Amino acid sequence: MRAWLRCTGRGALKYNRMLMALQFLPAPHIPRAFKTLELRAMTDASRHLVAYISRQWVNGGSFEPRDWSVFRQDVRTNNELQGYHNRRNSKASSGVVSTDWFLTRSSTRIGNCEDAC
Repeated sequence: MRAWLRCTGRGALKYNRMLMALQFLPAPHIPRAFKTLELRAMTDASRHLVAYISRQWVNGGSFEPRDWSVFRQDVRTNNELQGYHNRRNSKASSGVVSTDWFLTRSSTRIGNCEDAC
């Protein structure tokens, strides 16, 4: 019964959540935690998912764990940038955006970004 729970239903949901939570660990701890989860993959689907994560995200395919670990980071999403784009797009779709407004706001944002980087 316990092995079945790890493969389907709530067990699969919990397993997937643990995979998604790897990003909250310190980067040096991610490979060992991932290896533990990798050994628990019971279905073909979970083994394929783990193989993909290993290839692309953990073992240096496209990214290293240090690239995507958000451990102790204040801003962990791009919501601030999305908010800016949503405000800009809503003004543009309502037809009240002048070219001057757009250029002024965009250059201000770009200048601030360059100062921060």
